[in-house]
Amino acid sequence: MYTQRINAALPRLAAICPRQSRGIHYPLLYIRIGPFHIMIYPPKRVSVRADDCEGGPMVANSLESTTQLPGTSDLARPRHRAAGLETVESNQEPGGEPPLEREGLYQVIADNIQDGLTIVEHDRVVYVNDRVCEILGQPREKLLELSGLAIAAPEERPPLKKVLQKIKQGVTPSEQIEFWIVCQDGTRRCVQNRYSIIREGAQVSGYLIVTTDITERKQAERTLNERVKELACLYAIHRDVQEQRTTDELCHRLIGHISSAMQFPDIAVPVIELHGLRFSHAQYAERLTYGLHAPIKVGGQVCGRISVYYLEPRPFLDPEEQDFINVVAEALGLRLERQLAEEALRKSEKQLRAQYRNIPILTCTWQKTWDDLVLVDCNDSMLAFSQCELFDLVGTQACEMYRDTPEILDVLHQCFQDKTSVEREISRQEGSNNQYLAVKCAYVPPDMVSIYIEDITERKRMAHYMLQAERLSAMGYMATTLAHEIQNPLQAIQNHLELILDFDLTPEAREEYLRFCCQEIEHLTRITDSVLDFARSSKSVLHQTFVTDVIQRVLSLMRKQLEHAHVCVTTDIPPDLPPVLVVPDQIVQVLMNLLINAIEAMPDGGHVAIVARAIRDGLTLTLTNDGPSIPPDQLAHIFDPFYTTKPRGTGLGLFVSHNIIQQHGGTISVENLPDGGGVAFSITLFTAPEAR
Repeated sequence: MYTQRINAALPRLAAICPRQSRGIHYPLLYIRIGPFHIMIYPPKRVSVRADDCEGGPMVANSLESTTQLPGTSDLARPRHRAAGLETVESNQEPGGEPPLEREGLYQVIADNIQDGLTIVEHDRVVYVNDRVCEILGQPREKLLELSGLAIAAPEERPPLKKVLQKIKQGVTPSEQIEFWIVCQDGTRRCVQNRYSIIREGAQVSGYLIVTTDITERKQAERTLNERVKELACLYAIHRDVQEQRTTDELCHRLIGHISSAMQFPDIAVPVIELHGLRFSHAQYAERLTYGLHAPIKVGGQVCGRISVYYLEPRPFLDPEEQDFINVVAEALGLRLERQLAEEALRKSEKQLRAQYRNIPILTCTWQKTWDDLVLVDCNDSMLAFSQCELFDLVGTQACEMYRDTPEILDVLHQCFQDKTSVEREISRQEGSNNQYLAVKCAYVPPDMVSIYIEDITERKRMAHYMLQAERLSAMGYMATTLAHEIQNPLQAIQNHLELILDFDLTPEAREEYLRFCCQEIEHLTRITDSVLDFARSSKSVLHQTFVTDVIQRVLSLMRKQLEHAHVCVTTDIPPDLPPVLVVPDQIVQVLMNLLINAIEAMPDGGHVAIVARAIRDGLTLTLTNDGPSIPPDQLAHIFDPFYTTKPRGTGLGLFVSHNIIQQHGGTISVENLPDGGGVAFSITLFTAPEAR
């Protein structure tokens, strides 16, 4: 079947077989039909070989007449393999034309390898395979008309010409030659050539070129080199940014780094514009507009930009270079942010140092040694107090400095032992008077303690005066109702005594009137005792006190005022509340002040609710009135000294109350109830240790 098809196809192949080209016998057409391989050579010569035959091919010398394919027996000829290629023994004389089937095999191999093959004879290209056409982007017919140097880029021709001259002299290049070529569409590609000399006897008749397209490799190498260069520049930039340089010095150094990192450093012109200043390359000119740009941001605000201009237009801008410029701009922005932060920190440190030196509080810093705390620094107040210079005090041991006030030494050691802040008020005898000191220690890891000592004697005295003033103010408020409270019993006593003196009464009536007078006198005594107890200055000694007793005492003192103001007081106090550790008279003063404020806030009468609840280690006491809400702008300052909204108010009542509760270690707060439902004051007090 295959024989008939081949015999039928042979006459048709004559029409497409070209003439012989330059006397070289290379297969110009290859066809496979089943197991048969057909290779056509000029002029009109064909070679046929079967895969399953041990013999050689049948060769038809001409296709102009009908050629019949012989049988398989006629193809039986011995063959052997040599050098990895199948060759066929021939009866041809030595020096004659090479076997045509070998040429066909070479043709097939040449057209299917990945490298380009070019044969040049007598300075003319006589053969190129398909890969060469693919690399150069030109048809084979045009390539056969070119010289060996025509495809090379203009700048590559001089060195390539020297290589070809050596080849003509019989010197094979010892290494591969790399150069750039220009394709038909104008694009440039990089190739790598390997040359083999073709000799005719002792003469060099031509050479074989094996061409490998290394454009992608070159591009990858160039890209890699660019990235390595950029990384080196980024490292140098990072090092410069970390060093202590002025902004001008840094910008000038960045100009050099950016220029060297560009793909075309000879024509790259970096420019940094920052805060109205321009740092530029020597080749910068205003007319340059073609380039890359990246903004410089400090704190989210654009304060300048980095630009890279080119002295001549480039066919394209590398996006990697744009990324590089962005990174440099970001690094410069971060450096400027850090610089601003450092300047602000230095300014703040200078201010704090000045404040530290000048504050009127004795401040010292102590460091722990193996046996004691040693002074390492102190402020000017301490120097003035000790009447010494700093170098005289540095190294002084704490036990030596505070030998007269062991309480301060105890605070120091407690702070270092607990590794936390410690606050304490201590008193000491200063002549005939007591001196009060507020001592605060702060732990500074890993082995230091700062101590702050403030003389609060005058503050204590003023607080005492304010407490007394507020007490007297409350007494003045009570005076009007006390007059009625005292006048009524006195009037009753007077009336009964007049009856006894003016009328002759029976002994029983006289005794009854006298007993009534005694009862009224006892009532007056209770009133005066309560007032005197409140007005008398009591010592600030903490006692375990039940809050029920305090509230009952307050309501007893305020009974008449509440009745006259038409204010109803209800209490909700659980009977099992634990005692609190307080100064009773001071808590009475606080509650009385809150009730007086409630009465004044409700001129038409109203309701006050007192609710007590137990909490962990203490209790809360809430006084709620249904008076008008406090405006928000006043609510924030209600505990400030001398802040009042009353025409005749002193602004000390709530301030003193706030201080009293704070001195007890508790808290006091105020809030408006929802929907204008009134005002609530909340007090937190701690229970006695035995009750916890």
